[in-house]
Amino acid sequence: MEQKQSIDQFKGQTRLPNFAIPKRYELHLTPDLSACTFSGTVQISLTINENTKFLVLNSLELVILNTWFTSSHDQVNG
Repeated sequence: MEQKQSIDQFKGQTRLPNFAIPKRYELHLTPDLSACTFSGTVQISLTINENTKFLVLNSLELVILNTWFTSSHDQVNG
């Protein structure tokens, strides 16, 4: 029997769920030292071991301009 998923199950979690295993983080950051800010890109490679409708990543005080997800089968723009 499939368990109904809700975004609420991820609220308050500080780590990825057990079914999402990070393999590699690739960060490219450009600091602006005079403004105390930065810009850049992040690529996260991970293995998802269960079907899911949600993957929540922490982004407190970050502005995300673009996202996309790829799998071994296709690409999904977010």
